[in-house]
Amino acid sequence: MRPSELKDIQIERMELGIHKYSFEFYLPANLPNSFDGGNCSVEYFLEAVLFMPQSTGDKIVKVTEISASVPIHIRGLLDLNQVPDINEESEGTNVKKTSCILCQCFSKKSVELTVCLRRRGYVSGEHVPFLFHIINRSGEQVLTTEAKLIQYIKTFPLNNEDELFTKRNVEITTLEKTPNDCERSEEAWMETIEIPVDAPVTHLGGSRGSKIIDVQYGLQVSLKIAGCPNIFS
Repeated sequence: MRPSELKDIQIERMELGIHKYSFEFYLPANLPNSFDGGNCSVEYFLEAVLFMPQSTGDKIVKVTEISASVPIHIRGLLDLNQVPDINEESEGTNVKKTSCILCQCFSKKSVELTVCLRRRGYVSGEHVPFLFHIINRSGEQVLTTEAKLIQYIKTFPLNNEDELFTKRNVEITTLEKTPNDCERSEEAWMETIEIPVDAPVTHLGGSRGSKIIDVQYGLQVSLKIAGCPNIFS
């Protein structure tokens, strides 16, 4: 701060000793969530600045600034009620023809994997129920099934939302299970996977006006069949 900028500010003489001052301020409702995505981050700091003017007579000739800061964590807000079709079911299906060495009739031997969510939106800390549905026509044993909560991180250059800068996927939660006998059969069961309480909200909860960091989530399920590649849905 320049000395001329202090002319309209009331200057208080501070005696020797310890002095404490209370401040408060309001956070804008559209602030993005604090976030650390490895090669990108959103960070907030609270900074206090002390201005110490030095004067000659009635004229301020120099201003010394002393500052201190502390990091703060901000939780972004996202009203799920404002998201279109948020309460509709979400479903993903993948049908894969088995290509095992022992499978000769590819047209008749296949595995169908479906995952179904009751709705499209959830909040941090919530347990998410989902349906696992397997139709196994391969004749091979299903060894394991796995569900992963994936965080999809995209970054974009400043002032250019159409040009992708970086893309990164992070596995947040993993759930693994060995199903019952599933040779030439159909099996379905319900599972739940937990969203971490500190998971940043979608889009970081910030204003859509300037999208530099975009965070999305998805549920990926997979199964492993003896002698065959993994199948994802």
